[in-house]
Amino acid sequence: MGGTSAGLAVLGEYIYSAENDRPDDNDLKSETALADPFYRQVVVAPDLLGIPILRGIITDTHFDTRHREGRLLAFMARILESGKEKRIRGIGVDEKTALLVEPDGSGRVVGKGEVDFYEAAGKPVACEPSNPVQIDHVQGWEIPSGKSFDLKTWRGWGLPMLMQITLIDGQPTIEKFRR
Repeated sequence: MGGTSAGLAVLGEYIYSAENDRPDDNDLKSETALADPFYRQVVVAPDLLGIPILRGIITDTHFDTRHREGRLLAFMARILESGKEKRIRGIGVDEKTALLVEPDGSGRVVGKGEVDFYEAAGKPVACEPSNPVQIDHVQGWEIPSGKSFDLKTWRGWGLPMLMQITLIDGQPTIEKFRR
């Protein structure tokens, strides 16, 4: 995948559009998106480029540097809640990192960081305005530089982790379980 920042974010079938951002807004934080997945800045737009291998996928950038895992999961929950997809996949690419994808869907991570891959199916446990998102049965991979991931089979180097977003003391919390 090529592109930096917004250039990467528009590659997937679903796009975080930032269309409701105001000049005085800060970057949409994971905490905000998880606390209210319908907050005015949480806007997911449809396909811009129509890249076949990226159908059913939303991408996000500056991933680890800006702690965007929670917001990507909130975007995924919104897409599932909308009923537009029964299964949604997400790709988070860190700064100074790229995912090189071949026409057959095989990919290799290059650069200094990692690329994170997520898959969720079914409706979220909770995804409604002004309430924290809750989602279970998310599968994820953290693929470091030099390792591979196949976008067609959605499998890659290493073992996947199972994840869920639950409420702990009223706050949405991402829990991860290694297999």
